[in-house]
Amino acid sequence: MNDLPRELRSLLPALAEPRLMTSPAPWAGHTPFAMWLVTVHQPQIFVELGSYSGISYLSFCQAVVAGKLETRCHAVDTWGGDEHAGFYGEHIYQTLRQNHDAHYGAFSTLLRKSFDEAVNEFADASIDLLHIDGLHTYEAVRHDFETWLPKLSDRAIVLFHDTEVRRDDFGVWKFWEEVRQDHPSLSFTHSHGLGVLFVGPISLQPWLALGLDPRLPECTAHLLRLFQALGAAQERRGELHALHHDLAETQAALERLHTQLPDSADEVAMLQANCKSLQTELDESRSKFQKQQVANAQLEQSLATQHSWIQKQDQTILLREQALAQLNNHYAALQNALEATLDRRLKRGLRGIGQQMRPSVVRRRAVKFAHRARNALRYLLRGDVSALRERTQSLWRERQFVKMVATGSGSGQVGILTTPHTLFVAHALESALARLGLSAHIITADAPGGFPHDFYIVLCAQMFIHLPPGEKRIVFQMEQTVSDRWFDARYLSILENSRAVLDYSLANLAYLAERKIAYPHVFHVPLGAVADYPKTRGFGPTEAQAPDQPTVLFYGDVHSQRRRQYLEALKTAYNIRIIGN
Repeated sequence: MNDLPRELRSLLPALAEPRLMTSPAPWAGHTPFAMWLVTVHQPQIFVELGSYSGISYLSFCQAVVAGKLETRCHAVDTWGGDEHAGFYGEHIYQTLRQNHDAHYGAFSTLLRKSFDEAVNEFADASIDLLHIDGLHTYEAVRHDFETWLPKLSDRAIVLFHDTEVRRDDFGVWKFWEEVRQDHPSLSFTHSHGLGVLFVGPISLQPWLALGLDPRLPECTAHLLRLFQALGAAQERRGELHALHHDLAETQAALERLHTQLPDSADEVAMLQANCKSLQTELDESRSKFQKQQVANAQLEQSLATQHSWIQKQDQTILLREQALAQLNNHYAALQNALEATLDRRLKRGLRGIGQQMRPSVVRRRAVKFAHRARNALRYLLRGDVSALRERTQSLWRERQFVKMVATGSGSGQVGILTTPHTLFVAHALESALARLGLSAHIITADAPGGFPHDFYIVLCAQMFIHLPPGEKRIVFQMEQTVSDRWFDARYLSILENSRAVLDYSLANLAYLAERKIAYPHVFHVPLGAVADYPKTRGFGPTEAQAPDQPTVLFYGDVHSQRRRQYLEALKTAYNIRIIGN
């Protein structure tokens, strides 16, 4: 061997086979280079950060023994695992100790510490070879390099593993691309990648003495091909070790299965008899279950019939309650009409004079003022200025309305401002007001010129640019809150600053209440039918309806699943015509 040229003798350690090989073995392909590097570089102190099962570390130690070197080796690890290597049990450390102590304990130490704790164990400028293989995030690798940098000697070389892994949060590749710009380097791409960084100013001298200059592209190409070829054999060895391990586990599993097989044909026959008995019980249970299903179906049919009868009774009660409510409204309208025949001005003047002179009125006003002052003070003490402002606005609107009614300003009519597609609701309101003896004027266009009527009911207020003053309007809210595209800041402000809000839907009322628009500012007003509506408006049939004419007219969007089901049910009893846009 001594007759070989020095350059060839330096390659002999790379041909040695590592004593230890475990599974998994991501570092196996770099063991030839590790053993060659130790022999050529001959470090005084070698430190590895992150050793796991010891494939890489024990390869370095094996090269120290083979080269009869004076190198002191140190492996730093907690041997508990991390997010990238995985978390493992105590057996990993104990197995490494068994393979380490007997062969390398004289010059090697296993430091069971964190990297930051172990750095104080070494003097500055003392480490000639450092291998970083801990947590592989960008921040962790950068921290480890910068923390241990003061400990590196002027001939120090630093190795970075996993420079080719770019999945998940692995960041070694990113830091490697940065740090290699400042120093000569060599980058292997096999076995997850290994970066060789010549940090020390004289770290290249042993290489140059062999005629190897990693700064030259042709030299780098030869070295990469050589150690990739040598490392391929060790990678196959690691894969073979893993296959042997899997085979051993499979054989052990087969042996356990064999011991669990029935010992005799009698046991098999007993199992077959039990299966037959269970099958008989299963057939009987299935028959009982089918009979029970038939009985349940009959019971469900009976319950459905009873439920239908109850719904019809509920509908009858509802219709009677509605009729009673209409009678009550009619009675109230007659009573109001009777009272309106009195001389209102005279009555109001006399009543006002008498009330102003009564001491009880003065006391009541003083008590009301003190009560409101006390409430305002409470708002201010708890810092709720917004609530105080809302309460003040509400009282102001109430006073404006009372003042307007007392002065009798306006034309004496109620204006109903509506869009064309809600004209039916406007007609229903007009009919209801007529029953109360009030005259209504329906307006279907924006009215920028002013609002002369005493009061207004506005349908679909968000559709109009110009609206009556807040104290002179009630808004009938017509939009469905299942789609909140209309409920922007402007529309919610319109609702909040009106005298009142009417809504036909309890679901809508719940939606508005979540936005602090609730009773006593909001009222539930369901929508109903108007008697003889087509005839009274001049567009319904006056004679007997022809068979081919529709008896139900539906206007609107039919893309909703609920509406389609509703229309399909109506088609079973009525001739339906559907109109959109």
